Amino acid sequence: MHLYLDTSHFLSIGLLNTELEWIHFDHDQKLQHSADIHAKIYQILESNNAEALNLSSVIICNGPGSYTGIRLGEGIAQLFELSQVPVYSFHQYEIPKILGYQIGHWVCHAFKKEVFNYIWKNEEVQDSLVTASDWASQSEHVFSHQPEGPWQSSDFLLTTELVQKQPKQIFEYIIGNKIRRESYYFRPLDKEFKRSVV
Repeated sequence: MHLYLDTSHFLSIGLLNTELEWIHFDHDQKLQHSADIHAKIYQILESNNAEALNLSSVIICNGPGSYTGIRLGEGIAQLFELSQVPVYSFHQYEIPKILGYQIGHWVCHAFKKEVFNYIWKNEEVQDSLVTASDWASQSEHVFSHQPEGPWQSSDFLLTTELVQKQPKQIFEYIIGNKIRRESYYFRPLDKEFKRSVV
């Protein structure tokens, strides 16, 4: 079995079987999930007769996200790595590319009244932080893992739903390529801990 964690913004926890099909998938849009995550992992493993140290792997979404959210998932992943459980990680905006979208625009709230943009066209990539009021769609394929934002007027796909509906294709690619991405924060740490200008 494989454990899936996404703490980059909201909290998604899942358990996949050896065929990379969901046994359990839970998506919670509560932002303060550090108090709940250990208990939720324990409950999911226990209710499915799974042992943490016998997992085939742990797969985490390692950003982009806030420092606090990303560190939570990465910290748990590192505990599994110390116990010799393989860990794989990816960035949220990679999901559409894995599924074959050659052109797209992934967007999400980056806190501090900013929006994170990741725009790609084949191998050309551009990422940026812009104010929410300045955000405008620049692509025919818009993706996000947040259902609400300035992109609501666009026709967009939620990457969380893509993960939920197409886990086999996504995770076969990540595990097969042994992808272990570093944490991707919205902004450098010197800017992350500065107060927002109101």
